[in-house]
Amino acid sequence: MKRIIFILLTTALACSVQAQAIPTVSVLTLHSLPPVVMPESNIPVTVYYLDDYQSSMASINQQLQGLSESDVNEKAKSVIANDASQIQQAAQGMYLAYRFGIHEVPAIIINDESIVLGTNNINLALDPYLTRLNEQARGIPA
Repeated sequence: MKRIIFILLTTALACSVQAQAIPTVSVLTLHSLPPVVMPESNIPVTVYYLDDYQSSMASINQQLQGLSESDVNEKAKSVIANDASQIQQAAQGMYLAYRFGIHEVPAIIINDESIVLGTNNINLALDPYLTRLNEQARGIPA
């Protein structure tokens, strides 16, 4: 019985360490600085292009200029509906920048706990994080 419990605990611990080994990555950047990642990577990455918000707002303003007040409401609804996901994604990225005190891009956020500024290379940003995780899993203090 003790052996079964030990095996279950060991398996649960191994699964926990393995689940931690695949981090989630958020990249805050601009279209002029797209993220770099190796093609074989299986790490989930969400890219937030912060310049999408400003370009969407500029596009909306441009499309609404010169319209009568009654036409503006209809056109605005249509334009915003078309750009909604792009605006929302950029706004989420701006929220992350605010939440983590990020004032420059590119920035890479790993598991909402580690921030790497000044690089758009995801693998380069992940190396120290994954090394630290592996050392913790082996019981090596940080």
